[in-house]
Order: sequence, then structure tokens, then C-alpha cells
Amino acid sequence: KEEPPPPPPEVKEDPPPPPPTVKAVKPVKLTPQLIQEVVKKGSGDVRKCIDRHQTDLKDREGNITVRMTVELSGDVKNPMVMTAGLKGTSVESCVLKEVKRFKFPRHLGPVPTFDVPFNYKLGAR
Repeated sequence: KEEPPPPPPEVKEDPPPPPPTVKAVKPVKLTPQLIQEVVKKGSGDVRKCIDRHQTDLKDREGNITVRMTVELSGDVKNPMVMTAGLKGTSVESCVLKEVKRFKFPRHLGPVPTFDVPFNYKLGAR
């Protein structure tokens, strides 16, 4: 006489996986090195402004210093050209437009304000 098959072992169901969440980037500590990386990435565009509007510059070489504040979101707020003699020039508005596009990582604060010198050396006109 055949034995009835043993009952199937009880399968403990795994709880369903949690729905995928939008990966929130954890805010980081904004280090000078991180700041430098972002500035380096964006400085090519700033350099294009300098080349495009070089007639606004008095010297063949030097730097344009920009003061910027980086919000906790990583956005640049209120950039200002600190270099004398560039107020109201095309090179100033172009540089500020590019600096506003810099995207820093979200960070934990405090909200830093710092000056960045963008060095330039113009070729022969």
C-alpha cells in the first residue's frame, strides 16, 4: 500500500521587496577638494566667456575673482565678480551666468561663501 506523499514543506514567504525609492543623494561635507572639482569642471565655460569678451579685460593675463555662496542644495547663490573694473561688462555677466550653472553636491552645511580666482592668459589679438 502506497504512502500518501508528504505534505509540502511550509514555505515562509519573503515579505515583498520595498518599492524602489528615488535614490536620495545623501548630503556630504563640502570639502575644499569637492569645491575645487566642481570649479575645475565649470572653469572651461568661464574661460570661454573670457575669450569671447576679452576686449573687456584691461590686462593680457590675470584673474577674475568670483565670490559665490553654495546653498545646501548645491546651487550657487549670488555670485559676484570681485575683480575691479569689470562691473557692468559683458565678461562679468557671462562669467556670472556660467558660475550660476555650477552644481555642487548637496551638503550638510554650513553654507559657505568663498572667492574663486579664474586665471586667464590671453593669446595675441
